[in-house]
Amino acid sequence: MRAYYREKIYICGDYMDVQIYPVYAKAGVRRSKAKPTSETQARLNEQNSKRHFTRLVHANFTRGDMALHLTYDDANLPESENEARTDGQRFLRKLRRLYKAAGRELKYIWVCEKGEKRGRVHHHLILNAGVSRDVIEGLWQKGFANTKRLKFDKNGIAGLTHYMTKQALFFKRWNASKNLVRPAEHVNDYRISGKKAAELVAFSDSAELFEKLYPGYVYADCMAKGNEINGGKYIYLSLCKKEVLTYGRE
Repeated sequence: MRAYYREKIYICGDYMDVQIYPVYAKAGVRRSKAKPTSETQARLNEQNSKRHFTRLVHANFTRGDMALHLTYDDANLPESENEARTDGQRFLRKLRRLYKAAGRELKYIWVCEKGEKRGRVHHHLILNAGVSRDVIEGLWQKGFANTKRLKFDKNGIAGLTHYMTKQALFFKRWNASKNLVRPAEHVNDYRISGKKAAELVAFSDSAELFEKLYPGYVYADCMAKGNEINGGKYIYLSLCKKEVLTYGRE
């Protein structure tokens, strides 16, 4: 079966995500498409959601912004999933009023989850700066609130975003304000040959190889594999601008 390679590039502020994978051209005789199993599709959806989440954070937040973690004390534990969601929505309304009073527009990403060990509900948020961290923490009256400045390295804040999406959530996966920039998808077909794709998989830990392919960027991480059935090569690559390391964005 004939195939060419597609390269998808997402520019997310100082970071770049790249996906490289084969696209199979239709043959003269129609072939029945093999559909992924529900389990495989669920895994793919989970991975894609986490990657989109990280891209969204990198495209909209910088080291001046903050992560906020909210937990409940025993007296205020929500009795249902709906109550936890309502608590989060009420807190966001308070935040909007606070930011508006300060002449700022609130940007946020919000995740609500249950702890794996004790099953206690808690909230994670990423917020833009512009309002006192102490004042923000004071808005939460149901337990403990803690803010931290975002810290970036060549992987951005992928560690934090992976932590925030580490489990399947009990209602919506995550929520974001509508004013966030959605990273554009740039598609290039045929730029990567089959031979080059095989080389990238074989030497997926070679920073020099990828940095030559994407000048101006520094290699951060790569997941690459070959499909033994169809021979296709699949690459997911993360890079950051050289300036990120030069000016010490931490």
